[in-house]
Amino acid sequence: HTQFLLMSATLGPTTRFEQDLVGRTGRPAVTVAGSTRPVPLTFEYRETPLHESIDELLGTDRAPIYIVHFTQQAATEKAQDLCSLDVLSKEEKVAVRREVGGFRFDTPIGKDVRRFIGHGIGLHHAGLLPRYRLLIEKLAQAGLLKLICGTDTLGVGVNVPIRTVLFTQLCKYDGSTTRLLSNREFQQISGRAGRRGFDDEGHVWVQAPIHWIENRRA
Repeated sequence: HTQFLLMSATLGPTTRFEQDLVGRTGRPAVTVAGSTRPVPLTFEYRETPLHESIDELLGTDRAPIYIVHFTQQAATEKAQDLCSLDVLSKEEKVAVRREVGGFRFDTPIGKDVRRFIGHGIGLHHAGLLPRYRLLIEKLAQAGLLKLICGTDTLGVGVNVPIRTVLFTQLCKYDGSTTRLLSNREFQQISGRAGRRGFDDEGHVWVQAPIHWIENRRA
């Protein structure tokens, strides 16, 4: 007999799946659920400009930081902006060059990716060639990227070690309208924070809207 073992960290209600499996197989389905994370998360709502939030996270040893954007252009522009930061030591820069080796950055976006990683910054979104995304994941797993500017695709099914998830906003354009993230989407992306075996806790920061921060400081 065919047996099924279905696993998910963010599936939500499972009743319909249980009913479907029973209907398909004629055998009972059992749900084993738990809500305890191996690495607990702390949450914070930030009313400081994004660059100040990033500086504070870097200064308190909470990198690697996954900076969440909801368009590829926004992620790329922020990676460019962050190149002014010096987040890698000399030894880490040497390690990056050694890890990259003879990798070919032979496309226009590839040249940007090369420049970003030289500053300890990763760019990750679905518009990149797979080999660029794999390189970013490899460098992140080696601990050589302090900042990763990505879209929410990085929050789904990609095993990249992250200590802090930093949301630049909580709304996204879904093809027809701009809407708030669902609870499931927020949980799934937030769940990237905290590395089992490395971190005692993960951190999730959410930026207040830019106009609110600017008006507050005016």
